[in-house]
Amino acid sequence: HLERARMALEIENGMSSSERKSDVNKYWVVVKGERCLQVEQVADDRSDLNEGKAEDD
Repeated sequence: HLERARMALEIENGMSSSERKSDVNKYWVVVKGERCLQVEQVADDRSDLNEGKAEDD
């Protein structure tokens, strides 16, 4: 997650202050007064793909 935070900071540094304030460009949330990087977890469905492939063979 540290690398993602570094990349988000780099992106934000290249934006104007009005762009950073836009809700569309929010990468950070404040939780109990601490600034945190938002991370979306995506289910790993690769096992389903492998099972389907075996059925096709």
